[in-house]
Amino acid sequence: MLLFIKKAAPSFICYILLSVLIATSKLFLSSMGINASSLIFANTFFCLISLISIAIQLKAHHNKNPHVFFRAIMGTMLFKMASTVVALFIYISLSNGNFNKRDVFVSLFFYLIYLAIEVFILTRMNKNKNV
Repeated sequence: MLLFIKKAAPSFICYILLSVLIATSKLFLSSMGINASSLIFANTFFCLISLISIAIQLKAHHNKNPHVFFRAIMGTMLFKMASTVVALFIYISLSNGNFNKRDVFVSLFFYLIYLAIEVFILTRMNKNKNV
């Protein structure tokens, strides 16, 4: 459990920083036509998805077969993309066509941030084989 917390720390830090940034700039975001509550939801969603994928990849990293680790990486990336598409379709269908495109674009930027953090963690895990 301690290893998971250590490896997932960059995702936790990113979640906290983005949440604080969104909370402190609600007036600016609303003047730009962006809904802060949807950004908080997207940030939480991507953090949870990132934590799930880190847990799966950590478990696969300890396997002696290197193909297991590679399959875990590719599987979690596919899971992350598919869950993002499903969440986007749910958001569009619930808004009855009146969805905010700016919210979607900022949320997809959050996806890229968490993806970069996950790649950083994976690169560090691959360099340090005695994790």
